[in-house]
Amino acid sequence: MNTKSAIRILNRSLILMLAMAIGFSLTSVAQAALQSPFLGHWEATDVDGSEMGLTIAGRPNGPFQITWTDNYISFCDGRAGIIRGSGLLNEADPNLLEADLHLECFITGEMLDFRMTFRYHSATNTLSIRYDFGQFTGQVTIWHRPGRPQEPPPGLNLRVNYGDDWVESFYEAGHTVWISVTEDDGVTVKAIAELVTEPKDFWGGEPGFQIQPEDWYPAQPDIQPYDWVYGWVDNGASAQVQIGDVRGMLDLDADTISGTIETPWFTSSVDVECFPWGAPEPQPEMKYDAVQPDGEDPYSCSWAGEWDIQPGEPVGVGYFGPDGHWVANTFQTHARIIASTVGDWLWTTDFTPGASLTISIYASQDPGSELLWEGSKVADDSGFVIVDPSDHSLDLVPGNYLTVADESVRKGIVLEAITVEMFDVDLDFMTGTAPAGSAVWVAAGPQDWQEGMSVLADPSTGVWIADFTTIPFDITEEMRPWSYAQIFDNDGDVNEADPPP
Repeated sequence: MNTKSAIRILNRSLILMLAMAIGFSLTSVAQAALQSPFLGHWEATDVDGSEMGLTIAGRPNGPFQITWTDNYISFCDGRAGIIRGSGLLNEADPNLLEADLHLECFITGEMLDFRMTFRYHSATNTLSIRYDFGQFTGQVTIWHRPGRPQEPPPGLNLRVNYGDDWVESFYEAGHTVWISVTEDDGVTVKAIAELVTEPKDFWGGEPGFQIQPEDWYPAQPDIQPYDWVYGWVDNGASAQVQIGDVRGMLDLDADTISGTIETPWFTSSVDVECFPWGAPEPQPEMKYDAVQPDGEDPYSCSWAGEWDIQPGEPVGVGYFGPDGHWVANTFQTHARIIASTVGDWLWTTDFTPGASLTISIYASQDPGSELLWEGSKVADDSGFVIVDPSDHSLDLVPGNYLTVADESVRKGIVLEAITVEMFDVDLDFMTGTAPAGSAVWVAAGPQDWQEGMSVLADPSTGVWIADFTTIPFDITEEMRPWSYAQIFDNDGDVNEADPPP
């Protein structure tokens, strides 16, 4: 064989090998393209419980032809219909297929055009759609391949604290989750959220999701009793929970919380958990109870001797229902009582606006002490009421015990002897008496504002002196009606005395 023949044979061999390589490459590309995640057949159970079928066909990268059948369509008066249309991949995200669709009802002949986005989830080989119109707005449907394994996905157990308006769940990592909150009709959407389950440091690395205020759209919802919370996971798991009415009465004197739970849809008892969320470290233990959720059977949790509950420190109360979901409310108060043995009056701040406040006056704080007077008044928008001698006709004395209660808090104050004996406008000082060694807040000024200072009552005599020249501040006679001295108890309530007239 001469050299030219050998070269021709070699060239032909190279050409043949190149052609075969190109052929194999094109075949591989074609086979890979046929694996486009959207192409093929899908099935799902719709949010209304009907069975649906979906076929997506077309070229590997689109456009796609979509055929969707449903045996129950609300728009079709609950009858069957067919949806056809076409779609293209989102240019920025190939896992999104944006489709223009046309619905035609088989029986009524009604028609509807709409847009919908299908999302592919590679971790679970599922599609998802979220309805953004109609009565199912905010709800999600998960599509799966026909003949998928029958083993169900892990259940989604929701945890809802409607007192602080958050939703969370412990769940395996790597899943997309959708949450929708609606009003009690189950239709009117308040807010939606979409997020991914992942390990959480504040759970010691346990995975799940916890919705933050900024995660909600259009804004964090005000979740109320009897609202609905719906959840869906990209693996097909879903859940829904209606919010029960968790009521509580905080007693800051007794360091307890008690109340009822109302969930008319449950016929069996629920387990109650009480959380010392606001307690300083080391926190005391949770408390437990079990009640019938009929709104009448009371739960009670006490931290007496363990935690002196202070104003502003939150207490949580939650229940586990037979459905496996957890619902909670948060209770805290900034309410205050200000009382005077000199003027025989009391007034309040920050009780429940518009609530009817029950005011009781006892001879002392001792159990079984005589009830001297009881009445009620409606709080204004700042939780304010005033009770004066014209209401009770009593001469209040040190040792009397006053309580004020609204629908969610009960507070009490023991009257103590505090006086303002002197209001000296020449030397700019005030003097008086208080329980020996107590801290006294002394303030002087006009009606709109006062300057104040903290002084200590003498540990033996109880005499206190407030020298305003040290600030310095010039006391004038016009300030007398608006100046005062106060001593606070552990719950932020106040015994107050005014300068002599």
